Amino acid sequence: MSLILSLLNTASAPFFAPLAFPHLRPTLLKFDSAGDLVAVGATLDNWPVGLVLARLNHPTQSELLSIMVLPAYRGKGIASQLLASLEKALSGRGIVEVNGVFPDRAPTLVALERVLAKNGWSLPQSFLRVYRGQVPYPPDYPWMPGALEPPEGFEIFPWADLSQPELAEIKERLATDTRYRGVFVGTLKEDFEPRTSLGLRCEGVVVGWCFTRLVPENRLLYYEGYFVRPDLRRFSRISLGQSLISNVIYRHWDLREEIPNFGFSVELENRHMLRFSARYFEPFCRYVYHLKRAGKMLPG
Repeated sequence: MSLILSLLNTASAPFFAPLAFPHLRPTLLKFDSAGDLVAVGATLDNWPVGLVLARLNHPTQSELLSIMVLPAYRGKGIASQLLASLEKALSGRGIVEVNGVFPDRAPTLVALERVLAKNGWSLPQSFLRVYRGQVPYPPDYPWMPGALEPPEGFEIFPWADLSQPELAEIKERLATDTRYRGVFVGTLKEDFEPRTSLGLRCEGVVVGWCFTRLVPENRLLYYEGYFVRPDLRRFSRISLGQSLISNVIYRHWDLREEIPNFGFSVELENRHMLRFSARYFEPFCRYVYHLKRAGKMLPG
């Protein structure tokens, strides 16, 4: 038996769809060779046994999406050959850097890290802590009912009600106000879930927000884009962050039949949010794990 590696096209990609993650299979079934997805497949006796996928995110950068070899064919160097073939294909399209992100709880983690090392990738580093579970039941949090009402002078409002002048003012503050340092315009999500995404005003000025995003295939509401201006975080006994998140959770609880699951992530550098999450959320989560990332510079 001889192993054949080939760059997939519109005709061949559908045969490899079962080897991809479920959310990527539709893309392979309607694969566009001129699109932003690059795929390499491995066959033995015309039977698909391995697949590696990457997405072109930038004219010179790409993201490794998945690498899969059927269990019966693992330990034979196929994954390393697939990755090397993908790197060659990416270089041919002008890509000079490829990166990948993966969870540290994956059952094939050790094998994946071994393949990356063999192919000259950087040492994987943890950078994000991820929390997943069912939407919290508000009475399980003794502090939550008392946190619903923000202190006097503050107002929690639906982010969908944000005016265009307010949005323009926020963007200006992100660029000029040091209290918003480290917050980027891209943080202001446009694909937010409108029933549960909230903002925080102080005397008419927007000083915080918590966006949520619906992941329909997992019936999950992802909490993201959380921010409260640093000088206001401990304004009262109940923090403004607690007040903001309490209101999001109560709204999510009302939607629990439709969206039973929640998730969020915290950068490992954000010690404040890590402590907050460990105290108030981690005991109720079904999964808590880290995301790792690694990368490689490709020859020009």
